[in-house]
Amino acid sequence: MKKRLFYLLPLLLWMGIIFYLSGRAGSNEHSLPLIARILDRFVPGLWKSLDAQKVDDVNYLFRKTAHITEYLVLTFWAFRALQYGKPRITFKEIGLGALVAVLYACSDEIHQAFVPNRTSSINDVMIDSIGVTIACGVVLIWKGHQYFAERLQTSNTENR
Repeated sequence: MKKRLFYLLPLLLWMGIIFYLSGRAGSNEHSLPLIARILDRFVPGLWKSLDAQKVDDVNYLFRKTAHITEYLVLTFWAFRALQYGKPRITFKEIGLGALVAVLYACSDEIHQAFVPNRTSSINDVMIDSIGVTIACGVVLIWKGHQYFAERLQTSNTENR
């Protein structure tokens, strides 16, 4: 049981963080001060020079990038939970991990429909799915790399 929890707990904690963050009413106002601090840190004075439309554009880009990132991480945690310590991840586990993440994105949007000052959007599920797709791509590239490295190693030992 402890071993299973070791693999499952990070996934459940990350899901809890997403649920908490999506349940915050008016979270748009929460992100603006953070964006201002980040931009002032890297490009001093830029934030103050932006007009209202550009502030909205930067805020939109920042928030959607956060969606992609949080679901990329969620997908990796799902892969880890499904892989359950095995040395190799299978295509089945990759597919199931992606499905878990996309279904959670759908449930998150349903949750947001009941939060004051929040909206539910199928577009956000699509944006979340970009993060899921990137995670799948990274794992598939890694899986391919491992496959070819093993083939190369096998070929080198056979030629000796």
